[in-house]
Amino acid sequence: PRLTTGLTAGIQSAENATVATQDIVESDLTVNIRTIAGYSPVSRQSLERGLYSEDLLFEDLIARYNAALDVQAINGDGTGVNMLGLLQTSGIKSSAATGSSGLPAVYANIADVVQQINSAVGGLGYVADKIVMHPRRWGAFVAAVDSTDRPILGISGMPVFNVDGVGNSAGYGYVGTLQGLEVYSDANIPVTLGAGSNEDK
Repeated sequence: PRLTTGLTAGIQSAENATVATQDIVESDLTVNIRTIAGYSPVSRQSLERGLYSEDLLFEDLIARYNAALDVQAINGDGTGVNMLGLLQTSGIKSSAATGSSGLPAVYANIADVVQQINSAVGGLGYVADKIVMHPRRWGAFVAAVDSTDRPILGISGMPVFNVDGVGNSAGYGYVGTLQGLEVYSDANIPVTLGAGSNEDK
């Protein structure tokens, strides 16, 4: 089951007075089984004679599995055998649209989404704690310069002054910080969203 109406708490009006109460309301949550799998039929002779080994094949298969799972977790549409991904789940997204992809324009929108999340659930102790973006977006942010051609983002481990964030252009997974939040790069975030089929979340 999952809770659809949570509990409540409040100030007691007087000693021995009734305290706040709220019955929980729950509904059954259907959790479908989804399997991601793959295999490669390889003969013993090819392994013995080839320049690759089973370790290399297994490493590649695990990478493909992780990528398929990541795509489903981010953007699966929940139909048929697909998982229901974050971007397709209604009621859990905050948004702030911008017409520019540059860091100065997007920076304020990131702050807006963070405050939306913190305002919605911060009172319960949940707050925004990380940012996930496509590598092309992070790359554009790292490449951004101000009107005098100074980098807007600092490079990790290097002296910085008055920058919007710190990070590295290379890498996958954790790449830096922006507005004090950890930034993670993930190439499985779709980049064909929006009316022009050229947006990423």
